[in-house]
Amino acid sequence: MLRPLAIRSIDEVYEWGQTRSQGLVVEVDHPALGRIELPGPPLRFDGAPPREHSPPPLPGEHNDTVPAWLDERDA
Repeated sequence: MLRPLAIRSIDEVYEWGQTRSQGLVVEVDHPALGRIELPGPPLRFDGAPPREHSPPPLPGEHNDTVPAWLDERDA
């Protein structure tokens, strides 16, 4: 007889050994918060080097660069 699958909370998923062993949680240094954990990439390609992960931007951090990039795209 089949057992029902466990439904894990987000906290349980982050602490689950399987999640950690597969690199689905990454740690980054955030300039305001210190060391934080983020969801890791769900896809990886065999032979591809690991990617460098960055923290989410601070509010307003890209106020100049995003509009400039959009203007370039429209040109």
